[in-house]
Amino acid sequence: MPTPIREAVLVAVAARLTAQLSGVTVLRAHRAPLDPRKCPAVIVTGGGMDADEDMSFGETQWRIGFSVAGYIKAATDLAAEQALSDLHARVIAALQNHDLGPATIQPNITGAEFELYSIEESAAPAGEFNASFEALAMTPAASPYAP
Repeated sequence: MPTPIREAVLVAVAARLTAQLSGVTVLRAHRAPLDPRKCPAVIVTGGGMDADEDMSFGETQWRIGFSVAGYIKAATDLAAEQALSDLHARVIAALQNHDLGPATIQPNITGAEFELYSIEESAAPAGEFNASFEALAMTPAASPYAP
């Protein structure tokens, strides 16, 4: 069965992060509460997609959105803030301007939000970021499947 282009992009993103982020748990579409023992961790979640058939003859160019949420814990508040910045930078370095396969062209970050948890939310210093990305992918004209 052919692989939908959106799924091909998400698989490629998770595989790239797994290969590049040593010591980081990489999950896909994870909805259950994250076990703090798995931190640092990132969760890849798919977003929307748009097609543009006018860009090149015989192909459809897809803009496929996805997010990467990163989770950290640390011994101090400062260490948590630094770990959050470091994990975010590692995710960007792993994905930005890297082709993810034969159909996917360089995902680019479109924004990020950061949160260091308050004492009410977490007894230990911890935090998260949510980075939004958009990848370009090509398929044969009007096809939603990876080539």
